[in-house]
Amino acid sequence: MKLRGEISEFLSMVMYPADNTHFAHIVPSYQQFLRPESRHRFTGVTYEDFISALKGLEPSPEYNDWIRYLEKRYIVG
Repeated sequence: MKLRGEISEFLSMVMYPADNTHFAHIVPSYQQFLRPESRHRFTGVTYEDFISALKGLEPSPEYNDWIRYLEKRYIVG
């Protein structure tokens, strides 16, 4: 899509549980295959960090319900 001019910016994100050490190591390894100017466009983020960031917004009761749903679905413990 970027090459066709349909978008000007993009970010590819892999989400994974914090306890998944495989992804914690593989994401930086994969970045090394990308051009230096594109490496920051591919990132990994844990479910825990993602949900924690969402909690900082809290714009509505429906949004908070969605965050609770994500926690139940993706956070084990």
